[in-house]
Amino acid sequence: MDVVTMMDRLALRLEDTDSDNPKFTIAMKLNALENAQQRIVNLVVNELLTDLQYIKTNVTATAGKIAMTAANLDYKVCKGAKGVIGVKIYGGDFCTPIPIKDLKVLEIALLAGGAYNPVFYVFQGYIYVVNGETDPVIDVYFLKIPTTLRYKFTSDQADSGVSTTKFDGKAGEGLSATNDTYNDAVIYNITKGSYHVITDYNGTSLEFTVEPAAAANFTEGQEFYFITNDFDQINLDGAYCDLNDALHPLVLDFAEAELWGIDDKLDRSAKAEKKAIKEINVLNAPYEEKTGE
Repeated sequence: MDVVTMMDRLALRLEDTDSDNPKFTIAMKLNALENAQQRIVNLVVNELLTDLQYIKTNVTATAGKIAMTAANLDYKVCKGAKGVIGVKIYGGDFCTPIPIKDLKVLEIALLAGGAYNPVFYVFQGYIYVVNGETDPVIDVYFLKIPTTLRYKFTSDQADSGVSTTKFDGKAGEGLSATNDTYNDAVIYNITKGSYHVITDYNGTSLEFTVEPAAAANFTEGQEFYFITNDFDQINLDGAYCDLNDALHPLVLDFAEAELWGIDDKLDRSAKAEKKAIKEINVLNAPYEEKTGE
């Protein structure tokens, strides 16, 4: 479901279809949808999040560890250690996962990780691999952070060259051709995880001038989205929810619950929340570990 459709359906649920005098702003609805998407990712079992599964192959765990960052794995990992589905020695065997509480078993010679019994564990944002090698090369199977539901645009260095304060937007992505359109808006650099204020915009060249300066030069292919004003609504019909279609109604339920709460309609908020939680429990039930009496 694209975000325009989600916004329209959310407006209907909230009885907020008067575009000239909306009860909730576009930004509020987008934030509620984003929060709802993240709640679902945290609440449902990994087996229901197949659309977020990703494999990063042939990466080096220097000195036996690798940070779970987008720079290393192409995407950030969601759900922390639970988001790491598996680790495999590149061209070799899968590693056995070791919970942090059980790390003491590595002190036992027969259970310590080695070439024929590689193991891994996750701690403080790093994946640690023990297989007898100093710098093991691995494949990482994980759940990636879902794509933002906002309109994204991409940098293109064709005109701006190398700079920490200027970059060009890529043509054909819906950016305005009018000078100063985005002045004073705040943008988020998804690729680098940094925030910037737009101090000048050239509509002819699609050149953005921002502050504060980036920690390193802007480069081609970095992704951004607007987080202030109403610029975050452009091209929302081109933005989609990454989750399986069956989970989209739950995104709307949680977003509805949040916004009814903001509107002090606590009974309606609780009803929407209860509906979503009940359905998630039903979806999770077949995958939950059964324990004996």
